Amino acid sequence: MIFILPVILLLSTNIKQSTSDLIDLHQNLPIEQLWKEIDVVLQLMHMNRTIGDLVPTAIDDFTRPLENITDCYAFEVIDHHQSNQTTFINIFNKNRPFSDVVKFYYQAFPHNDISADSIRALLLSTREIINLCMIFENRRQHQSDENSMKFGFTELSDKNDGYMKNMQGLLTDEIYTPVTTLYYLWYNGMIRPSTQSTALDGSNPECVRFVDNLPESFDWRDKNVVTDVKNQGECGSCWAFATVGSIESAYLIHSNMTKDQINLSEQELISCARSNGCHGGTSTLSFDFVRHHGLTSGQVMPYQAKDGNGCLHAPPPLAGIRGYCVRSEIRYSNQYSSEYLTDDDIRNTLVSYGPLYIGVNADRLSRNYRGGIIDDDTCSMRVNHAVLLVGYTPDSWILKNSWGKTWGEQQGYFRIARGKNMCGINTEIAYPLVV
Repeated sequence: MIFILPVILLLSTNIKQSTSDLIDLHQNLPIEQLWKEIDVVLQLMHMNRTIGDLVPTAIDDFTRPLENITDCYAFEVIDHHQSNQTTFINIFNKNRPFSDVVKFYYQAFPHNDISADSIRALLLSTREIINLCMIFENRRQHQSDENSMKFGFTELSDKNDGYMKNMQGLLTDEIYTPVTTLYYLWYNGMIRPSTQSTALDGSNPECVRFVDNLPESFDWRDKNVVTDVKNQGECGSCWAFATVGSIESAYLIHSNMTKDQINLSEQELISCARSNGCHGGTSTLSFDFVRHHGLTSGQVMPYQAKDGNGCLHAPPPLAGIRGYCVRSEIRYSNQYSSEYLTDDDIRNTLVSYGPLYIGVNADRLSRNYRGGIIDDDTCSMRVNHAVLLVGYTPDSWILKNSWGKTWGEQQGYFRIARGKNMCGINTEIAYPLVV
């Protein structure tokens, strides 16, 4: 484990080092000792001050009672890892020591690693939550509480921009390496895979169905066919999680299985469908792998959040698909045409087939997002993150993310505004054919 160096040694050293190099915290300490260590760290980082001193804002006094800011600040934090205990803190008090925030956060998220870098990121998150609530305070009176954006601490709030960037793993390049039945030989360096894909597109009648009188709102979670939110960690494996989520739901829709009876392996896709799977993938890559080889269970090949080479011996498949559809503006090969998707195209497909692999731009997905409809006209339409579309309302798309259950609303979900291709959400959908 990592230890904090004694203060005397820190002050006497003649070697110039950054605070990040010198300071890390051992978390297996008694809680009182850990808090003392944190106080020393904050003093050395010159952060042993009040929130008001550390959060520059155009508003001289941003102090607010909790009852006045519940429309923008989600102050409850639930520890989903152990006791489901709920804790809360009011950061809208300029006289509160920042050390209170640090201690509160790591008590609420005891599995997060504590370091100088993580504390700096937590300060940035504190600033973001306060500043966004102040900016949106006047706007919110024109929007219902149900749809207004909310921000608060999540298990990602102490992660830096590099960590968040590493979680965006959807590639849009046309040149990539699909998998063939000889992928085991490829992993031994004996053969290179074919560039032939087996995807069907919107020109194939198997991929297009129309629903008479589409419902105004729809949510596959109401039918109990969406598996629990998972956490991809610092690995660009979103493409694998969106693929697995869509296949798990397809099996639940077309069988008598329950959610606790199916848990497919994202790690197999990361390790076997692409040798550097944490550096990204595509819908055609992942579904093509399952089309040819099936997919084993998460128990046989558990998630490791890193690339692997555990494909020399084929794990037994638990699930398979007979085909898959990719409808996209992106052309991955000359086999099928690109297609512009309307909202009705996506709604028809969602209701007809089940939850959909879908691409979005994740640059506006704050690490501190806790709810509401994301509606930001500055959001890029270049997709870089794959998620699972599970439903819609008249105003929004409902999406299952893979950033854990403390992020987002309803334990890991988020909503994006409908009707304007917000964050490129009309770019691409993909879905399995299982019957």
